Amino acid sequence: MKTKTKKIIKYGSITTVSVAVVTAAVIALNVMLTVLDAAFGLSLDFSQFGLTEIDDVSKDFLKTLDTDIEIIINGNEDEFKASTWDSVTVTNDEDGTESNQSGVSGKRYTYELVDSFRKNSDKITVYYIDSRYNPGFFKERGISLEEDDFIIIYCPYSGRSFSITNDVFTYYTMISLERRIAAGIYQTTKDDLRRVAIISGHNEKISEYPYIYELLTNNAYLVETLDLTSVDEIDGDIDILVVISPQLTYSSNDILKLRAYMNGGENLGRNMVVFTDTETPDNPFLEDFLSTEWGLEIGDEVVYDPANSSTVLNTTEPFLKVAYPANSVAQAAAGDLYSANAYQFLALGKTRNINRSFESKNGVQTAALLSTFDSNSFGRPISQNIVDSFDFKNVTKQEGDSTGPFNVAAMSYIQKSGDTDKVYSLYSSNVVLFGSTAVLDTRYMANMTGSTQSTAEYILSLFEFLVNDDNVIDIGSTSLIHSGIFFDSDFVAYVTIGVIICLIPSVCAVFAVMTWRRRKNL
Repeated sequence: MKTKTKKIIKYGSITTVSVAVVTAAVIALNVMLTVLDAAFGLSLDFSQFGLTEIDDVSKDFLKTLDTDIEIIINGNEDEFKASTWDSVTVTNDEDGTESNQSGVSGKRYTYELVDSFRKNSDKITVYYIDSRYNPGFFKERGISLEEDDFIIIYCPYSGRSFSITNDVFTYYTMISLERRIAAGIYQTTKDDLRRVAIISGHNEKISEYPYIYELLTNNAYLVETLDLTSVDEIDGDIDILVVISPQLTYSSNDILKLRAYMNGGENLGRNMVVFTDTETPDNPFLEDFLSTEWGLEIGDEVVYDPANSSTVLNTTEPFLKVAYPANSVAQAAAGDLYSANAYQFLALGKTRNINRSFESKNGVQTAALLSTFDSNSFGRPISQNIVDSFDFKNVTKQEGDSTGPFNVAAMSYIQKSGDTDKVYSLYSSNVVLFGSTAVLDTRYMANMTGSTQSTAEYILSLFEFLVNDDNVIDIGSTSLIHSGIFFDSDFVAYVTIGVIICLIPSVCAVFAVMTWRRRKNL
C-alpha cells in the first residue's frame, strides 16, 4: 500500500509539474512575441508552412526557362519584409456598408512568394524599386508604369514587360499571385504567343464582360480589340476572333471579311467564338453565315430545366446546370472537367438553344458542346419569356413548349489532317456558338457565388483546344483565391492566435489528467 502511494505521488507530481511548465512556457512565449511584435514589427513567416512555396506547375515551367527574367516589385523591400497585417475595407453585398478588417499581409506574402520563384531558378532576379524615388530604373527598361502597377515582370532579352496591378488580393479579382507571375514570365519570354481579337464595331457588349480580357491575358494570350468595320481584312495571324452579343446587324461586307479570315487559304487554323443570349437581337447576315456555311443556328427559344436548376444565397439569378454531350469533341474541349463531372452553370431564363443545321457538309462537321441533361428540359419562345427568375421552381412545361434535351453551345470544324486517331488537328478551322453570355460574366468566371467554379476553366480549356496548344499556364479553380484570413480588428486577431496557442497546453493538460487517472489505480 505504501509503494502504491509513492507511485501515485511520483506520477502525479511529474504530470502536474509538466503541465505547469508547458503552460508557463507557452504563456511566456505568447507574451514575448507580443512584446517583440510591438517593438520590432515581427512578421508571419508563411514559407515555414509552405504557403508561399510555388507548386509543381510553376517549378516545371521554370525548368524550361532559358533567358533572364526580372521580377520588379514597386516598393521598399524592408517594408514588404516587415509587414504582418493589412487593413482591408470590405463592402457588405446586401446593404453596401463598409467595414475595416485586418488580413494577412499581401506584402509579406509577396515577399516570400517571389523569393520562392528566385530560389527555383537562377534565371530570376528580384528587385524592389520604389518608382517615386527611382523612376529612372523603369525608364531604362522602357517600362511605362501605371499608378496601380504592383509588380512588373521584365525580360531583358525580349524587352517585353507584364504588369500585375495592386488589386491582386481583392475579392473580385481572385486570381492567385503565383499564377500571374508565372503567366508574366511566360508572356515576356515566349515567341509563339496566341492572339485573340475581341470584335467591336456593332455595339457589342464588350464593356459588360471585361473579365474575359483579364482571364486570357493572365493565361499568356495576347488580347486586342478589333473594329471589324474599320479594317479591310482581318489579320491572318490572329488565332481566335471573339464576338460578344452584337446589338447592331452585320453588313454583307463584314461577312466577307469573316469568310476570308475563316477560309484561311491552305493553312486554316482560324477560329471564331460567338456568344449570344436572349438579349441578342436578330442579325440576319451573321446568322445566315453561321447557319449556311458552318451549320450552327441561333435558336429562338429560352431553355428551362427545373430539375437541374438552383440558386444560392448571394444571388437572385438562378443557375441552369448543363452537361457535356457524349461526343469526343465536347469531351476533348472540356478536358479534365469532363472526367471530373465538373458541370457548367448558365443563366436560367437567359439561355437560348443552339441548333445544328447539318452534321456534315462540304468538309464541315458539327458537334454539340454543352447541352441540358434530359427530356425534363423544355424550350419556350423568347416572345413568351415572361417568367420571373424568383419563381423558376414553379415553371412547368406548357402547351407549345418544345421538349429537350437542348444544345446550348455547339461547334463546327474543318479538318485538313487525315489523322483520324486525333479528335483535333493543328490544321483545323473552328466556329463555336454559345446560347449564353453567362460564361463571360465576372460573377461566373471569378466564381463569386461559389457555385460556378468551373466556368473560367472551361473557357481556358476550350480556347486551348481551339488553338491546339497545351503548353499554356492554366489559371484554374485550384489557384483561385476566394478569401483571405480576415479579422474584425487587431484585438480579435491576437485573441484568435492566443486561443490557437492555448489549445496546445489545454490538450496536454487533458492528456495528463487522463494519464494520472489511469496511474491512480496502479
